[in-house]
Amino acid sequence: MPYSTILIIAAVTAFLFRFTPIFWRNLPVLNDPASKTYKFLAYSSQAMLGILTYEMVFGRTQLGDLLLQVSLAEISGMIILLSAFAIVALTNRVAMAFLLGTGLYFIVILQMT
Repeated sequence: MPYSTILIIAAVTAFLFRFTPIFWRNLPVLNDPASKTYKFLAYSSQAMLGILTYEMVFGRTQLGDLLLQVSLAEISGMIILLSAFAIVALTNRVAMAFLLGTGLYFIVILQMT
């Protein structure tokens, strides 16, 4: 399967899992944050977004290959990803972490060229 097809499927799946509770908001299972269905939809969308973020930063590089040939850009990307994770975990603000991480990564890439 082509790489672009996998990326499109992952993006669509993340979008659907993230917004499914909005479409069926009257179902009691989807209104209870403690329910297994609610947690599954929330965690699966976050996992897909994490995979998409990793793919955008590191491309098709496997983790083992990444550790063998680490460059400054990849170290910076990993530090920014871990920082964004910490920001989201502490503040629950995904947009702020996304904008901050994207801006920092852009500045790092500009400084390296």
